[in-house]
Order: sequence, then C-alpha cells, then structure tokens
Amino acid sequence: MVDPVEAFKRQFDPVDDGYLYYPSPNSGGKLVSHEEYEGLLRDWTDASKGKRFWLMLGAIMGAIFVFVAVERTLALPEWGSGVFLATVVLAVVGWLF
Repeated sequence: MVDPVEAFKRQFDPVDDGYLYYPSPNSGGKLVSHEEYEGLLRDWTDASKGKRFWLMLGAIMGAIFVFVAVERTLALPEWGSGVFLATVVLAVVGWLF
C-alpha cells in the first residue's frame, strides 16, 4: 500500500534556502522555507492519517447507511440514488477544499 505521507515528501527537493516543491510532474518547482515545509507536512499528515481522515470516512459511511435505510423504507425513485451520490461527492469535495 502506498504511504500518502511518503508520496507527499517526494514532491520536495532540499536546497540551501529550504525546499523546491513540485505540485505536479509538469509544473516548475516552487521555493518553500523550512518552516513552510514543516507546516505543509504536518497538515498533510493530519489530513491523510489523522482524525480528519477518520471523521471524513465515518461521515461518508454514515451517509451511505442513512441513504440505504431511507431508500428501502420509502421506495425512492430510480434517479434518487444518482442525486444522493452527487450530493455526497459534492459534500466531500467541499469539505476537502
């Protein structure tokens, strides 16, 4: 399994004044200080392995559970699952950003 923190660390190359950060393979490096690097790494670790990750996963699982229970109880129309899925995806993307 890929470790998300190690994958994130590989986007930084150490230089004299800090690190060059490569957000994507096609973009140029952006210079960040040692303090910025530590902050970015801490935030990424919290988001990918910390409490926020488990909270997001629990919220998604809870939403799926509620939807299945409501769908079986109320006999929703066929398009209801598509609307629910789009709502969950938008909520997760909104939460991430």
